[in-house]
Amino acid sequence: MTTSYWERTAKKEVYAPLDKDLEAEVLIVGGGLTGLMTAWNLMQAGKKAVIVEARTIGSGVSGNTTAHLNSSVDCDYHIVAQNFGKDTAKLVAEAAVLGIELVGQVDKAHNLDANYKKLPAYIYAETTDQILELQKELKAAKEAGLDVEEVEEIEGLNFPTGMVVRFNRNARFHPLKFLYGLAETLREAGVQIYEQTRVEEHNEKDGYVEVTLSTGATVRAQHLVLATHSPIFMHSVHTRMAPYRSYAIAVRTRQPVPDSLIYDMREPYNYVRKEEDDVVIIGGADHKTGQTGDENQHLQNIKAWAEERFGIAEYLASWSAQVFEPADNLPFIGKSLTHKRVYYGTGYSGDGTLWGSFAGYLLSDIILGKENKFAELFSPARLNVKAEAGEFLKENLNVAKEFIVERFSSDASDVKEIPNGEGKILRQGIQQYAVFRDDQGGLHVMSPTCVHMGCVVQWNKMEKTWDCPCHGGRYKATGEQLSGPPATGLRKAEL
Repeated sequence: MTTSYWERTAKKEVYAPLDKDLEAEVLIVGGGLTGLMTAWNLMQAGKKAVIVEARTIGSGVSGNTTAHLNSSVDCDYHIVAQNFGKDTAKLVAEAAVLGIELVGQVDKAHNLDANYKKLPAYIYAETTDQILELQKELKAAKEAGLDVEEVEEIEGLNFPTGMVVRFNRNARFHPLKFLYGLAETLREAGVQIYEQTRVEEHNEKDGYVEVTLSTGATVRAQHLVLATHSPIFMHSVHTRMAPYRSYAIAVRTRQPVPDSLIYDMREPYNYVRKEEDDVVIIGGADHKTGQTGDENQHLQNIKAWAEERFGIAEYLASWSAQVFEPADNLPFIGKSLTHKRVYYGTGYSGDGTLWGSFAGYLLSDIILGKENKFAELFSPARLNVKAEAGEFLKENLNVAKEFIVERFSSDASDVKEIPNGEGKILRQGIQQYAVFRDDQGGLHVMSPTCVHMGCVVQWNKMEKTWDCPCHGGRYKATGEQLSGPPATGLRKAEL
């Protein structure tokens, strides 16, 4: 698997696994931005949560983001206004600004030194269709109350653009310096944090949730927060959002790059930001998870785009991450539809750090029983047929296609076709197998059926993982659960 620039430039502490039974008011599953910000907000109210992380703090999407905190959110204000109304668009804008400000407040309050910096964000349009779309977005963003304006150009940019819109309340930060520092702050305040501790099962009983862990320990909690990017186990929300892979590189450029957040309007779009020491982070090239020939080609597309516009003087890192696109464009943050004491935040699109920060604030209020004006808007229980029906139908037809078609496909018919360090879907008669050959030549044979909802996984050539094209479950090359909805790994099989 790849390593992000953030992982290479931040120092973390190690937290032991949880190997004893516990009782807790709130158990938070997931040590990313949503999980830690939920714990921090609860701490402000005098509640000390317990955090368990399957791998290490920040090892999920939070450590593989590009860490933009932008008020120009992916959901598009003109679409929100059209589907939900202008008052709702105002609430979304207010929530976005709050998510940006919360990261800055926590960074400053605890001296996290996470390179948090306020910046303008620019969106530019290059074609007539893009300009018409951007004009609608400018009007809707103004009506939503944002500090936004059309400008002549992006100051300091070395290539021409068409129409340019500037959003004036944004920021960027180093996500792992932030998370590592915040984790230590929480631990010093008495919050218990455990790594290498995976949740295997949870059951609601009278007045609490009983959670079984991979270490053999059990936690009884009054409330359970699944801060796992996409909630583990079965939830109806999985059918209301689609998984996408997104790519990023860290470079030093030959041409200067302005210290701002920059986005084009291509499909898929590209985005740029600077970090300390003249490091430039460039991302984009999104595609449906598990539905591409070679993930490396998407990374090459990012490199080519960067080379053409800025020139790459030094190549520092490349990585990818997963985003979940909700059918109605808004994230799902709140109580599970099927469990009284289970909560989650998901469907953040490309605004994971922004909505992860905001989710910590909203989830803590819901758990504490506080009235919150944002709760109904972002609730997983909401249903807006006008906003959701078309995308819901399109994505679930795609899921159905993947579910059926991939059962008849294969990458190889003989293990001799699988080189060291690679995996392939192998067919022998009517049986399919997910087969990985390690660097020593050893074979790891598994069922290719995702344990979440039964789709056939696909080999990710860049990350060396098995990815589910239906709901975004991901597994290590040797079959262990990595991320997404599945709670366990692929089942072992024999050829």
